[in-house]
Amino acid sequence: MGTHKLHSELKTFLLRHRIKLGRDRLHLLLKEHGMLAKKKASKVATTDSNHPHYKYPNKAKDLKPVRINELWPGRRCGQ
Repeated sequence: MGTHKLHSELKTFLLRHRIKLGRDRLHLLLKEHGMLAKKKASKVATTDSNHPHYKYPNKAKDLKPVRINELWPGRRCGQ
């Protein structure tokens, strides 16, 4: 739960007990006491080379291009 949502849920409690506490101050208090929600680390998307699908052979491995447009990185045909 974020600070904004937490503040809106605590608003009635804060008013009832006459506590003046804004959203930004609440955020600082939570931060000072280490109570902020931890952000999830983003997972890096990489190529999965160990998939069970058929892997096409690399026909361009030993090919040395001599002219323009002879080799395209995304090509899968045998030309």
